[in-house]
Amino acid sequence: MSKAIWTFSPYNEEIYNKSKHRVMFVGADPNDDKKTNEKLSKKDMGEWFREPPKGHKNQFYQRTVRMLAGVLHNIKDQGIDENKHDGRLVHMRFIDFKAEGGISIANTKEVSDSVEHNLKEVSKYFTKPYPHYIILVGGHARTTFFKFKKSKHLDYDPRSKVVCMPHPSHSVSYKILDQVSKNDLKSKFRKINEEKLYKWTYKKDGVHSKNWHEVSS
Repeated sequence: MSKAIWTFSPYNEEIYNKSKHRVMFVGADPNDDKKTNEKLSKKDMGEWFREPPKGHKNQFYQRTVRMLAGVLHNIKDQGIDENKHDGRLVHMRFIDFKAEGGISIANTKEVSDSVEHNLKEVSKYFTKPYPHYIILVGGHARTTFFKFKKSKHLDYDPRSKVVCMPHPSHSVSYKILDQVSKNDLKSKFRKINEEKLYKWTYKKDGVHSKNWHEVSS
């Protein structure tokens, strides 16, 4: 049985399109194995963030908004309830390179093949409108991005800046992610045309600010 095709609307499309600091997270493929996704009115990542199936304590949600806060420093939390991140979320969208739902562990070849067959559609996320900040989450997304950037088949806007971070499903400590996001993240973005990008690796021990490394294709 084929998996559902997901869409990737921004959290708030009207505000995102006009924003001067659009942030786009890029993953590999949606995890369609989770039973909680059945609660969604439609398979769409914008819908997922507006109404997280497991609530706002969902770890994927929590790690994403922590990284987002590291980029949009100037936008403060709004109150203390579950909607406190709304002021930043309206400037965000989360996409996956492969729109067809997958399982908990992605397959890089499947992700790459999907991009190959849907280049025009995928390129639109990077150009119409272009994201000011792109966060590549996880190794599958990073590998796929470098492959299509190197081949020059993926369209993008040279004004975009990029950084590589762990996938939100990765068991990164909230406390450590908060520290890295607050102290380092925004300064590690590089122009999309640069050959090497910064990647942060999570390690439970050690100095977390030293776990940044340059990566390339």
